[in-house]
Amino acid sequence: MIVRQQVLIFFLFFLVVASTFPLTLLVCSSSSVNTKTLFPVRDSYVDSDEGDHNFGEQGRLQVYYYKWLIIPLKERVTYLMFNLSGIPAGINLMSADLSLFAESAQAAFNIGVHYCSDDSWEETEITWNNKPSWSEQPSDIEHVSSSNNWFSWNIKSDIETVLQSNDTLLTVVLTPEESGDKDLTAVFCSSEAELTEYRPKLVINYYKAQPSLSMSPIGYQQQNTAFSISGSFSPAQSGIVVNLTITDPDGVTTNEVAETDAEGHFSISFVANKIGIWSVSAESEGDDFFERATSDAIRFNVVEKEKTWVDLVYEYWWVFLIAALIIIFLFIPF
Repeated sequence: MIVRQQVLIFFLFFLVVASTFPLTLLVCSSSSVNTKTLFPVRDSYVDSDEGDHNFGEQGRLQVYYYKWLIIPLKERVTYLMFNLSGIPAGINLMSADLSLFAESAQAAFNIGVHYCSDDSWEETEITWNNKPSWSEQPSDIEHVSSSNNWFSWNIKSDIETVLQSNDTLLTVVLTPEESGDKDLTAVFCSSEAELTEYRPKLVINYYKAQPSLSMSPIGYQQQNTAFSISGSFSPAQSGIVVNLTITDPDGVTTNEVAETDAEGHFSISFVANKIGIWSVSAESEGDDFFERATSDAIRFNVVEKEKTWVDLVYEYWWVFLIAALIIIFLFIPF
């Protein structure tokens, strides 16, 4: 009986180990996490109590909430803008954290980050009275509770919104998420802060995307006549360098380089100098955001060029010359 129990326990242990092994392989074979850190291209705060005053050149940002008895609500909110032009839409975002360093926090309170779709504001012109509106629902809320500390907000969804809309600028707004009678202030370092290590930053963690490359069908082409070799890179991204390997009927290769446009398309003009079956394949080099990609090779047939009257004149010029001399000799008197 004891032996049977030991065998059963060993069998169950084996099943547990075997079931977790594929998962372990999957985790180990996944791509490593890459990080991109961005800094604001514009930042400022606005004050409801000073509706026409601009604070864009100050070294600090503020979020403020004040309401007491019959005194009307007073607020200060912070605007930050980031340029996402260097981040392609096809990457696999893992996280995106907006981080600010709090110089002081008068009292612990909740600060929310909101997405703003209006990027027209200027750092040295924005005021309470001309500020763009923001989304009512906060993307994230952080409890700011102490001075001389970093605080972070998850704005992954906001970055995805911008990238999916093919925009390049992201604006977010920090606002107090409080109600009732309170006096709350948080002061953060801005992008003008003297100590650069305390300036606001956006830290993006992502996995490299695996793109795909494809070649467009070519079909029959004529010898010594220019034609187009084209293809596409997906997800669409401009500026991707594509290396083309073209092989002639004798196995001799030619290398050409193309670059993708905004829609991910690439194209070169090529002249085939031999009759027969050719092939071409494409390869893109990996970069900070994309893995290396290779297309399937496609084949195309190059046939003898059809002769035009210009070709005939060029090839048989001597015949035309003799005919012209005969005509001159027979019909023009000397």
